[in-house]
Amino acid sequence: MAGHRYLLVEKALANFLARIGVERIRQQSATIWNRATGEERETHVRLFVGQFFSRDQLHDLPLDGPRMLSLDDAYCFVSPDLKDLLEQQGFSYLQFSEGLSEFAAAFP
Repeated sequence: MAGHRYLLVEKALANFLARIGVERIRQQSATIWNRATGEERETHVRLFVGQFFSRDQLHDLPLDGPRMLSLDDAYCFVSPDLKDLLEQQGFSYLQFSEGLSEFAAAFP
């Protein structure tokens, strides 16, 4: 889930990203509160991605190694290496598109 300048991700995913050394990410504790039941859960963290890019940098992005990048503080991209590692680890709920295919209309 995306929030203002962060992603809300399960702790297992955040810990995996930290363990493999993804650069420029930062975690912050998060509490999810269910209003209906009053239940609080601490199963997720806020993940801040500190590597940004703009539309004019598309052809010069550093994609070597496991990297996460943010476009306009709204979209999260991962390098091909990180995509492979995430798929191998069984984070089956993550969905990936190839390249910028989902954004083809926005990027001439």
